[in-house]
Amino acid sequence: MQVLQAEVSKMEGRPGVRGFEIVPGFEGLATLPERSTKYSAGYDICAAGSYKIKPGQLVPIDTGITAYMLDDEMLSLHVRSGLSKVHRLKLANGTGIVDCDFYSRPIKLLLENKGNEVFLIKPGDRLAQGVFQKFLLADDDECETERHGGLGSTGLDASRIPVEAGCKDGICAL
Repeated sequence: MQVLQAEVSKMEGRPGVRGFEIVPGFEGLATLPERSTKYSAGYDICAAGSYKIKPGQLVPIDTGITAYMLDDEMLSLHVRSGLSKVHRLKLANGTGIVDCDFYSRPIKLLLENKGNEVFLIKPGDRLAQGVFQKFLLADDDECETERHGGLGSTGLDASRIPVEAGCKDGICAL
C-alpha cells in the first residue's frame, strides 16, 4: 500500500502505517493481534491476564496492546460473536472506538456479563476483534482539541464512572 508523504509526516512517533505493539510492562503477558484467516477483517484481541466476571458485572480487561494508524483511521472493537451469543458477554458501550491519538496507551475492553453464570478469562483468551477503518469528517469540521487522557478525556466526565470500572481521579485508561 502506498502512503502519501503528507500522511507519514503526521505520524511522528508511530512505528509504521498501522498495526499493534505490546505496551511496556506487558511483555510476556500480551499477545499481538492476528487475523484468524486470510479473509478475516478483524484482528483477534486477547486478554493479558486472568479475570472473573460475575453476572451483571462490568470489568475492565487488560489487553496489554496499543494500536497505531493513520490520522484518518480508527480501530473499532467488537466482542467475538461466540462470546456474545453463548456467554452473553458485551462491550459496555457496544462497540469500542480507538482513535489514532490514543497511540501508546493500553487498550482495555470494558466487558459486561449479561448472562447468569460467572465467566472466567485466562491470559491469551480471544475476547474481541479489532477492525481498522477509515472515517470521514464533515465539511465544516475545525476541531483542534487534543487528547489528554484515556476514556472520558474528550467529553464525558470520567469522575462519574465507578473506580471498579478502571477509573481513578477522573481518568480512565480503557
